[in-house]
Amino acid sequence: MLIYFRRQETSSKPARTETTVLFLPDVWSLMPNAEEFSKLEESYAEALNIRLDPELASKKAEEQAAAAAAAAAVAATETATATDNVAEKMVRNVTHGYGPL
Repeated sequence: MLIYFRRQETSSKPARTETTVLFLPDVWSLMPNAEEFSKLEESYAEALNIRLDPELASKKAEEQAAAAAAAAAVAATETATATDNVAEKMVRNVTHGYGPL
């Protein structure tokens, strides 16, 4: 929102127009919807339980490590498959006389 002020001439400054800018945030986009709020609430509750129960913290760390290892294994498998596909295309192209790629 812009507000313009017309200032009168003074002994030290000429007549001028001053502009004031007001920032009015969109409050509706700042608040999470019901689904996001419930997920946020669950994450805060989980974080609180972890701080209150150290055994739960170690179990959670083990679960996260296992999930990370599984994700790394999947990524390695996908990379190996992609590399094999490229190698097969190169061999196929060379055998048919198309060059390396």
